[in-house]
Amino acid sequence: MKNILLVLALALGSFGAMATTPSVNGFNKHFKLKRDVDGNITQILDMSLKAKFSIAPYVRLIKNALIEEQKIMSQEGDYETEVYNTLGVNPNSESSDDIENARIVVSSLRTLQNLNVDNVFKSKSMNDLLHTFEGKLSDTLASLDPRVVADINQSNFFYKRNVTYKVVNWALDFAKKKFSTIPILNTASFVIVKVEEMIRKRRLFHQNMLLHYLENFNEADLGMTHDEVNKAISSIYESRIEWFAYWESKNAVSSWNKYGINKFFTELRTGNTRLRNLSNQTRNGKRINFAFQEAWVDGEHVILNLFNTKNKYDNNMAIAYYYDKPEKVKRQRMILELAQLGLSNITLPDWLKGMAEDYITSFYKAQQLTEGSLMAYFETMNDESGMALVRNQYINPFDNI
Repeated sequence: MKNILLVLALALGSFGAMATTPSVNGFNKHFKLKRDVDGNITQILDMSLKAKFSIAPYVRLIKNALIEEQKIMSQEGDYETEVYNTLGVNPNSESSDDIENARIVVSSLRTLQNLNVDNVFKSKSMNDLLHTFEGKLSDTLASLDPRVVADINQSNFFYKRNVTYKVVNWALDFAKKKFSTIPILNTASFVIVKVEEMIRKRRLFHQNMLLHYLENFNEADLGMTHDEVNKAISSIYESRIEWFAYWESKNAVSSWNKYGINKFFTELRTGNTRLRNLSNQTRNGKRINFAFQEAWVDGEHVILNLFNTKNKYDNNMAIAYYYDKPEKVKRQRMILELAQLGLSNITLPDWLKGMAEDYITSFYKAQQLTEGSLMAYFETMNDESGMALVRNQYINPFDNI
């Protein structure tokens, strides 16, 4: 989109990531422009987002991760220190919320050390519940058409469709009545919540892929008009309105043509400000797109996430990738994923568990979704290794990208 590219180029001085001619082939592979009888675009569909799915891939993922983590815990060495280092926390520093929450993460992981993984996942009752949940969630998604990533004309399209949580509530209530064994109940509840979340957030990841194309390509090359691009961006941001924020939904309706563009440039300016305020220890490389910047931080070659911070207690920019430690981000996210499961096994007041869970998810919940635009960048540059690195740390077995 020329107007976005021009403003971005002026703001940054140059757009180094575009030095190699990018390709629009990925856009045509992923996205289908649905048109009315007059040829106007009504919706943008991502044809890789399906309603039917199997819950088995996530069950395999979490089961294998548990077994591998138990092996790591049983090895010689200081497991706790490894976890603290992975989280970027010094346990010997003065007490702070960051350190207290990191300690809860360690305690949560330790509760999984002696879990009989095979017994939990072989439970017939648990597998029957998950199979029923799989069917209900598939039916719900089919009625919503999960392929839609933008609706050009309906300014409250996504706000009216925030209903998948009802399936989760049903499954969690059923699990509480069904299971008397705590490890099975906790694991079943965890899997139910995570599966729904991963299925729902596929769309957000793919919308960020779409944003990269809308930002960096002329609308004519995408088969769209300037007005259709603006409304597509508005739809992307409308989909991010929380179900309770009816006032924001009304704002989207009343300013549809510019709603998304205004939101986009607010985030872009914030990211650019963060980039300008970096310490002298950081040396910038090429700008990748609106949300990502190559840099050297404390001597490490990394890709910075300009939109998301490291976590709720660290306002430095999140690091999306370490060139010299390509598994580091995935390792951190897998530890935190398992810590969420372990959190249900420790005795803490609900409010403290809630704070700990917010801390855990603040490391990666938003960050991995923003990385959809990083995936699209690598795709436009035909960079298979770059695509593989994003796919590896996305940790979503329901997304075939």
